[in-house]
Amino acid sequence: FNGADAVSRATAAAASSFVAANVPPSVRTIYLGFRDGDVVRTGAVMELCAAPANPCRHALMDFRDRAGWGWGPGGRSSYDPLAALLAVRGVSREGVGLSECTQCDGVNSIDPKSGKNEWLPGRRSNQSYVELTDRMRAQEAIDALLCQPRPPPPP
Repeated sequence: FNGADAVSRATAAAASSFVAANVPPSVRTIYLGFRDGDVVRTGAVMELCAAPANPCRHALMDFRDRAGWGWGPGGRSSYDPLAALLAVRGVSREGVGLSECTQCDGVNSIDPKSGKNEWLPGRRSNQSYVELTDRMRAQEAIDALLCQPRPPPPP
């Protein structure tokens, strides 16, 4: 919860637990684990591929210089960029370094007080999770998107 106060942490934990437990069975839910987002490091390349005035470059460099956590070789932990890449490109299409787990029937249980979650093996459900199969491929896919030049404005 990145330094949130106790009330915000409690609200986030309860809300996460409620949503996960009440997603309709017709909706497929795929989870991305903390470890996978933590080891995929992206963004450092923007210091080389983007102009100093680029707002994404500025935000990443500001994070590197001020946050005091989450930055390492290759950039910052990439929980959200990896989840966005998964949502847009899918599990294995276009080679993003992720694959949907197999033999992992069950559900993700989120504690409403702490927000901690764990995979509970069990019956087949609408829930699954992905596994990182190629860290460098995932990192390169995100960095390539960060380094795309901005398209010209429409006429």
